[in-house]
Amino acid sequence: MDDYEKVVKELNDFLDAISEQMDKYDTILTDVIDKVDKYDPEVNFTYIGETGLSVGHHGIITLAYMIDHDVLHYGVSFCSPKDRYNKATGKKQAYTRLMDHGIVCGIVDKRTHHHLRAKILCDMYVNGNYPEWAEKIIGDEIKRCL
Repeated sequence: MDDYEKVVKELNDFLDAISEQMDKYDTILTDVIDKVDKYDPEVNFTYIGETGLSVGHHGIITLAYMIDHDVLHYGVSFCSPKDRYNKATGKKQAYTRLMDHGIVCGIVDKRTHHHLRAKILCDMYVNGNYPEWAEKIIGDEIKRCL
């Protein structure tokens, strides 16, 4: 085995070790979130779609959002019309996405739930941050908010 092959093997071993640690981290993080009864009190949740139906819905969007130093951040979870809706799962996914890599939605001037929800939906719509099936739901909800 020449020097090049040794370096490649060491690098691959190193990458495997990092990957294994990341898997452990993901498992621990998921376990911690699963055991948390309360979410951060600064985080608000809102649901868009037919949340009363676990099946037969047209898609459901869960938003987790918070304001930090007058800047609105959000995380989103999408439940496809093909999937069974579970409110707890959507809430957990949106919350995790907010905390891990929340999307910055800009500075807020009005802080009512109605205005924040509309601001997030407009941001999603303008930036195309949604699956194709969600376009009508988002568009209809924006119209309803205006």
